[in-house]
Amino acid sequence: SSPPPPVEPASLKNKVRLLNATPAVIEKDEIKPYDYISPDTKVLQYNPTVSQMYTPLVGPDNPYKTQQAKAQKNMFCGFVEKTGVSDFSFDAQRKTFQVRGYAEDPTAYADSAGKRFVGEVSKAEEMEGRTVFEKEKQKAKKRKKEMVGDPSDPDGYKGPWAEYVDQVKVSGPTEEQRQTLEEWRAKKEPTSKDKTEDKERTILHIDDPLDYQGRSFMVAPKDSETNLYSDEPPAKCFMPKKLLHTY
Repeated sequence: SSPPPPVEPASLKNKVRLLNATPAVIEKDEIKPYDYISPDTKVLQYNPTVSQMYTPLVGPDNPYKTQQAKAQKNMFCGFVEKTGVSDFSFDAQRKTFQVRGYAEDPTAYADSAGKRFVGEVSKAEEMEGRTVFEKEKQKAKKRKKEMVGDPSDPDGYKGPWAEYVDQVKVSGPTEEQRQTLEEWRAKKEPTSKDKTEDKERTILHIDDPLDYQGRSFMVAPKDSETNLYSDEPPAKCFMPKKLLHTY
């Protein structure tokens, strides 16, 4: 038998199929259309869109958790974050909430709605949102005056000096107050046991207050060069220069 005829390269190329040995690879966008962000992440290396930031959490959900338990929080009692507020404003809202049951909503300043309140909103509207440090606005009552009188009558005309109708000219304690004062005064007065008679007492430092003639030691002497019984001053009178004795 004769050998088969040789095959030409062009006809062989048409009969052999092209084979791609590279494995099928799923592209990244098909598996992960966007980057997942952990709720605990505090610093991001890129700028995510708003839809990515507010997308619901991915993962298994606990059906026994309440809506309050599912809320995002960084403390046991809720979510706490820093904000800029003065100490006085914070204390005013805290004490107002404790006393009156309402306080300003701190998140309302970011909206155009203005002031909003949390707690007893009806009471806040009734009190016009006043804090415990703000006094209630009271309308001043205008006191009535007596008749001014006729300006042509100089004796009866009072003018701007007319007295008020309810003006009190003489004020004093009432009968009940007088009785209370008398009772208080009776309690304050010392009793006979507490009263002590103050008597003057002196101490004599000499042996005998009388001399041999029966004269007291306080009688001015008569044998002195200066007449101590005269009403006229002595001719020579001057201040002493030397201290002889101190009693």
